[in-house]
Amino acid sequence: MFREVINALRAAQLGDFIQQVKAVADNRRLWLAVQAVISDPGNILPAELRAGIASLNLAMQRAMHSETPDLDFLISVNEAVLAGLTA
Repeated sequence: MFREVINALRAAQLGDFIQQVKAVADNRRLWLAVQAVISDPGNILPAELRAGIASLNLAMQRAMHSETPDLDFLISVNEAVLAGLTA
């Protein structure tokens, strides 16, 4: 899912306003899913890692709720998370 969202955000950088809104909405859904996973009481990730991801999620939420979301920031965070997941 991260890869698809990254590609949509990249395309939105060159697209129109509607394409940007859709890409940010898709990114928001992705990060709401991340939030649900790390908030699950049965999650076995270490507490420190969950807290770090939760902080990252808050930064992403703030960025996405901005009047003009910084697509470069959203892309770079998603790429870093994807790299960590695939390493």
